[in-house]
Amino acid sequence: MLVTKILAVYPGPMYPVQGMSQVRAINQISRLAADHEIYLVNLVSNQRQLDTARQELQGRVKGYFPVYLPSFRQSRLVRAFGFTLTRLRWLASFLSIEEISLSARPVKRQLRRIAEKLEYDCLLIHYWYLGYMFDWIKPGILKVMDTHYLVEENQEIISEYRLSGLLRFRMGHELSHCAQRQDRYFQRSDLIIVNSVKQRYILLGKDPSLYVDVTVNGQDIGEYLEYRAAVESKSILFYGALSNQFNRKGLERLLAVIYPRLRQAVPDLKLYIVGSCPPNDIIVRYPCSGVVVTGFVEDIKPVVASRCLMILPLETGSGFRGRIVETMALGVPVVGTNNALQSVGLVDGEEGFIADANDQIVAKALEIIQDESIRDRMSIACRHFAETNFSLECTFGVLSRKLSDLIQGKRSGE
Repeated sequence: MLVTKILAVYPGPMYPVQGMSQVRAINQISRLAADHEIYLVNLVSNQRQLDTARQELQGRVKGYFPVYLPSFRQSRLVRAFGFTLTRLRWLASFLSIEEISLSARPVKRQLRRIAEKLEYDCLLIHYWYLGYMFDWIKPGILKVMDTHYLVEENQEIISEYRLSGLLRFRMGHELSHCAQRQDRYFQRSDLIIVNSVKQRYILLGKDPSLYVDVTVNGQDIGEYLEYRAAVESKSILFYGALSNQFNRKGLERLLAVIYPRLRQAVPDLKLYIVGSCPPNDIIVRYPCSGVVVTGFVEDIKPVVASRCLMILPLETGSGFRGRIVETMALGVPVVGTNNALQSVGLVDGEEGFIADANDQIVAKALEIIQDESIRDRMSIACRHFAETNFSLECTFGVLSRKLSDLIQGKRSGE
């Protein structure tokens, strides 16, 4: 395989890990580093993020170049003042918070210096916000964008945001502006990496000339596959980063309708809500007995593996649900909607159940809760499915070879 130099850019802290976007970027870069020289750039806002990244990345990448946000090493008062100015600018414009933060002159100056100084064959940008870096690179360098999500996904659910009329108007214009900026950068990309078939369908529906590759979230799941825990038969799970609007909406549906119906059939049932930024406004609005809120968990294996199933009633949004891979690798069956499970390829009735209506979700969940033989069969199927479909080699390993081919084509002028 052609060994090349890749400059990978992530628009935020990669460590400490608190979300699946970080996990995707870390696993992708780790696998690419096996075949290529990786020069990693990411943005940091405090010393802990910087120190952790330097420690974790030592020996894993060829070079690490942190970019310091304006708040780095500033006093609490200065950071609060900067945050207030950013919010005011956000309110007075149709720009996103991310775009405002990443367009700051000190940030762009550091990024430009790195982009123009290093020698590399491929610029790989995570998210679209930093697409302006394409303006600085030399001809012949492969331009790659890993989307993580599409603006269209947020446009799908804007009508369901709990916003005042003025904020709803502003958000609509923000998303419209972001979609235009996103599409402009996509059109300049040689390769767009998405993490679901739905995202590919959205992009090609708008512009069939784009080169779009589906690469799901590959993970190093060996420790999950090997982990074993005693299963609590009357204990279920909702797992995901709860700052995400799609997850918040799914949790609200679970607490408002699905979990109360399950409790009627199984009065001593428990629900574990696992993930960063638990939404107290939703949890308080739907008080239920037997609910355990863990918040962010450093090691999710013990708390997830001991549940008898996960319920994921997501109605909107697309993208790859990386948490499902972890959950299945731990032997936990999943009951969820088509929206939640379509990107993973779970087979209805094998590794869990796919159902969209609330009464169907309740019925399928009860089958697993009340029949240990079904649960055990699905647990075995889950581990096998995760092992054979979501390894680093069959996901980011394939991407690595594709990048080599594209870079070789660039070099030869194809």
